[in-house]
Amino acid sequence: MKSQLKRIAKDIDYPLLIVYVFLLLFGLVMVYSSSMDKAISNDKPYDFYYDRQRMSMLVAFFAFTVASIIPYRHYVKPAFIKVGIVIVAIMYVQLKFSGAGADIGGQRWIKFLGIIQFQPSEFLKFFIILTLASVLGAREQRLGRLELNQVVGALVPVVVGAGLIISEPDIGTAAIYLAISYCIFLSVRWKPKDFKRLVLGTISVIVAGLAFLLLGGGQLLLSGNREGRLNSFLDPFMYAQGEGMQVVQSYLAFATGGLTGQGIGQSVQKLGYLPEPHTDFIIAIIAEELGLVGIVIVLGGLGYLVLHAILVAIRATNPKERFLAVGVASWIGLQTFVNVGGATGIIPLTGVTLPLLSFGGVSLLMVSASLGIVMNISIKQKMERRRRKELAEQQA
Repeated sequence: MKSQLKRIAKDIDYPLLIVYVFLLLFGLVMVYSSSMDKAISNDKPYDFYYDRQRMSMLVAFFAFTVASIIPYRHYVKPAFIKVGIVIVAIMYVQLKFSGAGADIGGQRWIKFLGIIQFQPSEFLKFFIILTLASVLGAREQRLGRLELNQVVGALVPVVVGAGLIISEPDIGTAAIYLAISYCIFLSVRWKPKDFKRLVLGTISVIVAGLAFLLLGGGQLLLSGNREGRLNSFLDPFMYAQGEGMQVVQSYLAFATGGLTGQGIGQSVQKLGYLPEPHTDFIIAIIAEELGLVGIVIVLGGLGYLVLHAILVAIRATNPKERFLAVGVASWIGLQTFVNVGGATGIIPLTGVTLPLLSFGGVSLLMVSASLGIVMNISIKQKMERRRRKELAEQQA
């Protein structure tokens, strides 16, 4: 065991580790800065959210470490995935039919032990990546280039999972979940004609969706707080005293920050103007306190993780590695875009968090575990390259 750990330490992907740890610590500092007033206004100690995030960070780093050490092939075994599916199913039963469910921001959350609250969709995003990597990977290994009719069965867990997330209801997370799944399907080694069919089918769905919205079908989707979020996207200043307040206050945070920001702890928008400064709008607080420089650092770090995972996928020696890495890259990239896009008014608000930086233990745990799997794949690839090099030197 000790010799195995030494070999792993020799082949650790240190750039990935350094960026991951930096974002963890940076996020902890920003949660502390952005949440003090929120905690006090809720009659809690000023460091309430910071303490919880610190404990979550330690658990998340432990999960990252474990996932880095245990070979990734164990996570794509059907037995492991089935256990995960059962756990998620139990969560949704609790969410819908027991007192464990709570309505927060128009969505259903699970409350555990009275202090932990989370949405099961965080687990679903993790397990759909494992499920598709297992199913599609096995078929590609067995059949080579695939046809569309050979992967129809893999759509079942995708559709079921999306339906469960929509039932929370959480349209934004459902869109991210479906987009992650689609990115994994795109990375399959298709037969040329089937890849063309996939692309044409995607275009057809997009056109049909736009036509549905233009013909007034969007009103069917605008229930609860979704209409308010759409209004705040279309014209936040018209609704600045209501639904558009969050976006307008976020704009003010970005404008006030300028190039270098007002300094850590000096944000004004976190003092009750932005209702969720430590979760949905933490990027706005970063902009206000650290300016454009802080934004570039954060997005640069997250962008590096995405590109690094894509590079791991390109270097993959088998399809399961490729699908896992693509899934993690698309998860972090898409969720970052949706969070930042909502805070800057590029897209409607969805309520999703910024990976590794926003307050939220379960999200932090799942993203960390997924990055740990990417680390494990990267370690394996480095070991294989080193062995090939040593073998070539011996034969020379």
